[in-house]
Amino acid sequence: MLKPLITLALLMCSLFSFAQETDYPTDPKTGKITFTKTVSVEVSKERLYKRAEQFILSQNFDRIENIRCKDKSNVKLKIVYKPITYSDPVDGVYTGNGFFNFEYRNKSRFVVTYNFKIAVSENSYTYKLTNFKVMEFVTVHQKRGRTKGSPEEGFASSSGFVEFSAGDVRKFDLEEFVERNRFEDDAFMAQIKQIKDELKNTLTGQI
Repeated sequence: MLKPLITLALLMCSLFSFAQETDYPTDPKTGKITFTKTVSVEVSKERLYKRAEQFILSQNFDRIENIRCKDKSNVKLKIVYKPITYSDPVDGVYTGNGFFNFEYRNKSRFVVTYNFKIAVSENSYTYKLTNFKVMEFVTVHQKRGRTKGSPEEGFASSSGFVEFSAGDVRKFDLEEFVERNRFEDDAFMAQIKQIKDELKNTLTGQI
């Protein structure tokens, strides 16, 4: 009886130690890795709202990506079809979906998707980045067709003229991916910093 308890204790210590090493902030309600902050700026709510839209559009989240899969095949498709899912100028809120390319162990077949929320008020804005998911493109086969969709909806291109009829695209919650793979997080954190910096520069009028 004592041996299983010791094993369990060692496992818990290992997981706790790893959580400390990665040092990702988590939402206490959801347990999801979440980056959020309120930033004070001397800009009106109306102008911040317009600049928030400018930031989202500048990210070009609905662009077509060229991805080289694990099996060396190439596929062109949209990762995000609807960058803005909700907007309200009265409340000063935008919510939506974003993504960025993610290099893991020098392999570029990974993409990270996430949900964002930008809320503006007089002289401040709050951002929230959460619900991160890692997509690994193992193989995708194309054929001619006419359809629309996204990787999770049948592997369809944005034009609607090429259907990706079969494929292996694996999707992991970031929390699961971190725990299973124990990857070096420098590249991931660099992407998060870039998003935050570009948001700040846009909303403060530096670009």
